Amino acid sequence: RRQHSGTAADARSDEKQVLKSLKNASQAGDRKAARRSLQRWLQLQGASDASVLEFAAAANDRALAESIYELDADGFRPASKPGWDGKAFWTLFQAWRGTREKQKPGQAASITDLYAKENRQA
Repeated sequence: RRQHSGTAADARSDEKQVLKSLKNASQAGDRKAARRSLQRWLQLQGASDASVLEFAAAANDRALAESIYELDADGFRPASKPGWDGKAFWTLFQAWRGTREKQKPGQAASITDLYAKENRQA
């Protein structure tokens, strides 16, 4: 594994790698790898506890949230039972990211704000 000096370019490179892992895991239906990659992506965004359920609740996208809840619940389902749709998740996640990136810099709160106490729903 290569070591990073902590530059913005390194952070973008790390994010690209994690997103590639998330895409590959999602499209392959590998829920464990997808969950790990999503947690890692959240950490790169500044979410220290990287709770995928908190992210789902705060993402303000019902379909994406439902897909993340399915991903989480799928860990308790027997492998022979159908469950989480990784391809659908990836499509929803990319659409959510695209919407977020199109917002003007002053408009969107940082992703870490999703985890701020004042932003949590009761």
